[in-house]
Amino acid sequence: MERRYTAIVLGKIETGETDRIYTLYTKEQGKVRAVAKGVRKPEARLASQLETPVLSQVTVVGVRGLPKIAGAVLEEGFLSLRSDFDGLRRALEALAFLERLVDLDEPDEETFFLTVEYLQLADMLSALKNEHSVRLVTKPSF
Repeated sequence: MERRYTAIVLGKIETGETDRIYTLYTKEQGKVRAVAKGVRKPEARLASQLETPVLSQVTVVGVRGLPKIAGAVLEEGFLSLRSDFDGLRRALEALAFLERLVDLDEPDEETFFLTVEYLQLADMLSALKNEHSVRLVTKPSF
């Protein structure tokens, strides 16, 4: 069974020699976990489409057990945020908080769109090169 998701990559766990288990927050199904086989090989094209944080169209296949990621197409990579160390750190902390907050398979489109909007805003503020701007939209770190 093949499913297509609009997904934000929340995190990843390395497993085996070349595989990773990804945690995705999807518009269609909420939080989902899926495995990407061979994604840690140097020639793997899928890895760049599944970096944290990105917004991608992800195709998942499988009926039993952990579904497998068959493909992904990058929609938004948040490049300015990636070049801002402090902003990226804060955004990753916010995504880790979201990952702990939501349960598997509980769709919530409003939360999904708020998360996308947060990442877009953090990316835009990082592009301004103001070191305090991402801090305004993210909880302070202690």
